[in-house]
Amino acid sequence: MTDSFGRTIDYLRLSVTARCNMNCDYCRRAEGGEEMTLGEIRRIVRLFSMCGIKKIRLTGGEPLIRDDVCDIIGICKAAADEVALTTNGILLPEMAASLKAAGLDRVNISIDSLTGGVPAGVDAAIEAGLTPVKINTVLMKGVNDGEIANFIKLTKEKDVHVRFIEYMPMGEKDLYVSAQGIKRGEKISCITSVSKPFCEHCNRVRVTPDCKIRLCLGNNLEIDLRELMKSDDETATQQIEAFVKQKPQRGFCGDFLSNRGMGNIGG
Repeated sequence: MTDSFGRTIDYLRLSVTARCNMNCDYCRRAEGGEEMTLGEIRRIVRLFSMCGIKKIRLTGGEPLIRDDVCDIIGICKAAADEVALTTNGILLPEMAASLKAAGLDRVNISIDSLTGGVPAGVDAAIEAGLTPVKINTVLMKGVNDGEIANFIKLTKEKDVHVRFIEYMPMGEKDLYVSAQGIKRGEKISCITSVSKPFCEHCNRVRVTPDCKIRLCLGNNLEIDLRELMKSDDETATQQIEAFVKQKPQRGFCGDFLSNRGMGNIGG
């Protein structure tokens, strides 16, 4: 499916829960809304597959909190070419092998600091074959912007890639620091959503934990997917495709203020 600017939308970020076992500054997590059931997820994945979605990433909150996460992975794997998952990694040591067996292709692990050492979830993911393992590090002024060299060093010590992500204007604090000065490399990349947006290449759409379709992190436009799913598959896919046509050309325009925190959208 394509939007009105000719971008092919083939990547679904499916946030399966707003719950989390951490409470990070950039997430601004808040409970609320009825979490999607496994049956709803099965129908959502089928509908988006019919619309041409090829890649699915499971997000949260913390997706590994869901007892049925392996079932969700299996549903997604049956409908998409690639299934990935973003996690804080706390539960990976005990779950990595099961996630791989369920059909998960790879993981991104969110790590804000290495002052306490490399979390055990990193090695667990590597050993399970959830590769390439990517480390997501949200740069935060006065918090971890002094640890950039340590994260770069980690890419030389382990088979991991590091992505430095600019703090987006969605949290409760002003912690932004630019990633422009970081030297990119084979295993080092930067997500410059604030200093140098890459909206012209955006190929994604999001489903929130409470079952809303969200077209952009930097725009509040969304629609209730539960209402849409009351229709038959053909009508529902037509409605999804029509809504995707409204995807904005770029996000975070003007004085944009998100009506949700990152933890309630899925990142």
